[in-house]
Order: sequence, then C-alpha cells, then structure tokens
Amino acid sequence: MKSRNEHPKIVNATEKIILIQEINSLCENENYEQALKKCTKAMKKYSDLCITIMYCEICIKLNQNLERAKRLLEKMLFQGLKKESALKLLSEIEFIFNNDELVVKYCQELIKYTKNRSLINGSIYTLAEVYKRNDDLITSASYFEKLLNTTYECTAIMNLLCINIELKEYEEALKYVKVLSGGEKVRCVLSKMMLSGANMLIMDEPTNHLDMESITALNEGMKKFIGNILFTSHDHQL
Repeated sequence: MKSRNEHPKIVNATEKIILIQEINSLCENENYEQALKKCTKAMKKYSDLCITIMYCEICIKLNQNLERAKRLLEKMLFQGLKKESALKLLSEIEFIFNNDELVVKYCQELIKYTKNRSLINGSIYTLAEVYKRNDDLITSASYFEKLLNTTYECTAIMNLLCINIELKEYEEALKYVKVLSGGEKVRCVLSKMMLSGANMLIMDEPTNHLDMESITALNEGMKKFIGNILFTSHDHQL
C-alpha cells in the first residue's frame, strides 16, 4: 500500500493551482487587499514566478510595496526570467515614481524584445504619456499617431486633438505683431488695457475688426468696468 506522503509534489502542485485560482478570483472581484495577503503568504510557501508576477501586479494596482516589487522584477530581469512581464511592470512602477528615463528605457526594450502586439501598443502609449507630461508634445504626438487603428485609438485621437490645439496656441503666441490681422491687433490692445489696471479708458471704435463673440465679450466687459470710459462707436449696443 502506498503511503499518503508518497507524492508530495503532486499534492503541492494541486494546492498551488487552487491558490492561484483563488487569487485570480479575488482580483476579478477587485478585492486586491485580500489578494495581496494571499499572494504574500503564497510567496513564502512557493518559489513560483507566476505568483511573484501576480504579487507585483497587485502592488501596482494598490500603489503599495512598490520598492519590493521593483526589486523582485529587477532580479527576474537580471536572470532573464519572464522578461516581457518584468519589463512591462517595471515601466509601470517607474512611471509612478516619475523616473521617466527608466520608463523610456524599459518601454523601448520591451518593444524591441516582444512580438506581442498588445504589449507593444501599451508601451507606445506609455511613451506618449511620458513625453506629454514632459511637454515634448511633438514627440508625444508621434507616438499617439502610432496608436491609430488600435485599441487605444479613441484615447490617441483625443490626445492628438489636445496636442494640436496646444501647439497651435504656442505658434499663435510667437507670431510677430506685423503679421497679425486687424482683429488680432485689437484683441492685443484690449488685453494690454485689461492688464494696465487703469481707472479710465479712452477708446476709438473698439469693436472694429472684432467678430460677434469678441464684440459681445467687449460689451459685457465695458458694462462691468467700474471706472470711467470715453469712447466713440457706431455700435448701437454700446
């Protein structure tokens, strides 16, 4: 008759599979705190890369124990184990730490290493966000453009629209006065008057060259002005 302890490895493997399933179930239900506790206990009992990866993923979700997770992932990367997962998670941790040089390094290395299109697109998105928060909008836009026709397309389009608006504003701010249109020159003069803090305004046909929206804004501003105004105008609303 076989003893009960004759196949301990089989028993341990079954227990480990059940434990991993329990952790996955907790994560699916967004019970990350409990999942982290189970992962921590499991890591003490089993030397398993899958459990270690799960532990690191949960740490990132909870923004907890990130330094320990980082050390575990760096060790795995050094040993050449689970390289795709290690690079992905390290880039996420360094993004949280604002270590942008390392984020770029890990993302670019992952793009070169993996053939997984989802991981590549995720890394491209991270790179776009890194350059955007560092105000390198042109580089950021080049990465967002690579995400068109992917699962990130909606986010990429929204970011590209915002970046294009910001870049246009920068270009407008750097224009020389001599190339401004009549309306733009009037708005510049009005802006200068607003910043002067004067208690009396003298204006000659202030609504000339302005569009309807600007005229309405000027009318409202003149009504609310608490000083004296001397002006000439053909605008009956004034």
